[in-house]
Parts: sequence; C-alpha cells; structure tokens
Amino acid sequence: MEGWYNQSGLYDCCRDQEYCSQCQDQEYRYYFCSSNACTYHILYEQTLKEDCSYVDGECGYVANHDPYIEDIRISGKEYCTTIKGRGNVRFTWRFRDEDGDNQIRFDLRISRTIDVNSPEIEISHDNLDYPEGSENNQTVIVARQPGEDQLSYNQTYYWWARVWDDHNNNSVWVQGPEFTTPLHAYPWIDFDWSPRQPVEDEIVFFNPDNSETFDGREIDEGSFEWTIVEGSGEFVEETGPFSQYPQIKFGALDNKVKLKITDSQGYWCAREMEIDVQLPLPEYKEVPPW
Repeated sequence: MEGWYNQSGLYDCCRDQEYCSQCQDQEYRYYFCSSNACTYHILYEQTLKEDCSYVDGECGYVANHDPYIEDIRISGKEYCTTIKGRGNVRFTWRFRDEDGDNQIRFDLRISRTIDVNSPEIEISHDNLDYPEGSENNQTVIVARQPGEDQLSYNQTYYWWARVWDDHNNNSVWVQGPEFTTPLHAYPWIDFDWSPRQPVEDEIVFFNPDNSETFDGREIDEGSFEWTIVEGSGEFVEETGPFSQYPQIKFGALDNKVKLKITDSQGYWCAREMEIDVQLPLPEYKEVPPW
C-alpha cells in the first residue's frame, strides 16, 4: 500500500529551459488501517518530467539558428590574365545569420556531376572573423593543364557553398548556377618595337610575334588591331591599324599603344604598352673662329 501514486494525467511542462511533453504529478502515500477503514498520510510530492528537450520559443529557451546563404552567383570570369593560357572564375555569396553571429568558415565544392558529395575541387577557409552580412569570394584558376583545385577548359561545372557561424553551426549546401568554361585559352598578347627609345618623328616598327593562340587557333592578317590610346601618331609606309607589323611615327613624347588579337574562334584579348619618345638632339653648326 505504501508508494507513489499519480495525482494527475500527463501534461506539458518545463524543466529549467527544457520543454517536456510527458509530465505527471505524484505523491508518496503511507497507509495505516484500523479495523473499520484505512487512511494515509502524504509524505512526499513530486512531478515526473520525461521526454524533455530544448525547443526554440518554449520555456524561455531561444535557439541559436543555423546560418544561411543569400545571393549566390558567379561574380566574374576573366580569361585575359597576366599568366599565359590561364583564366579565372570568381564565386560569390553572402553570409547571413538570424542571431547576428560572426562567420568562422566557408566551404566550396565544384564538380562536373550534379553531386555535392563527389567534388573534384574542394576549398575551405577557416579561422575567419567576418561579421553577419559579409560577402564571401573565392577565385579559382582555369588552366590548360589544370593542377590541384584548378578548372579545365571546355567543361561544364556545378558548385555549392556552405558557411559556419561562431557557434559552430553550419548552413546546408547551397547550389550556385552552373557554368561552362571556354573551349580553349584566350590569346596571349605580347609585342615589341624598334627602336626601343625612338625620337620624335622617327618611324617605329612593331612586332607581335611573341603573342600566342592556343589549341590550333590561327592568327591571320585580319586578327590584329592596333590603337594609339594615348599621345599622338600616324601609321606610315602603307601600314594601318589592322596590319600585322605596323609602322608608326609618333608626334608626342608620352604614348600608349594597344594591341588586340582575335583568334579564329572569336576569342580576343588586348594589351597596352607605353612608348616613350625622346626629343631629337639639337643640331650644331660649326662657326669659324675668324
């Protein structure tokens, strides 16, 4: 007869900041009996609290939310770079967090298949301290013979990003827009001129033979476009802006020339170089001493 007895049915209650879905009031009874009847004294009371967990918005508990990603996109593609045969793709997204937490890490995965768990490129940066709302950027190289964490030409890629807050909560993987790299590298532009330090009104010979195209793409006479972008000058000796080996006579001291080359695929790049022109030396005339 002595023991715990239920005083109520099951109900919801709190255990500190935990929410419990199975609560029940109990009392501990000590029975004693006479010849005519039995009665009891209540020695203890308790409330059983089971199936308890932290639930956002219940029992005064406010959960720290997972961060999330907004504005995921390809923010830039550049195929005319300072390294021959290379380009790059820039991946961008924005870190967001409802709790205003800082960002400590991001992950980027890139694959030729639509499977986030089978990446060919996986890049992570941790030990970050970016405020909420920060923009994340990662540039990845496109190469003719790609190495580790580099993209190939003539490929379609799929990619995903994930972010972490300073409570070590992470977002889900968010997929960005797929993209395709060019069929091959863009032209590499390099040119020389002679004389290297011309004087004013001296003919300067330009030579683009250090330039290069890739994967069998040709450069023909119509592929060249020369422009005097600063200073002044004129094309001479029956050459012009579309000549392969133009000749220019400059009329200013500070000049800048641009060469644009378009390959047979229609891919083009341009490069500018400064051409400094010297004033001609003054002419001297000997005068007899008498």
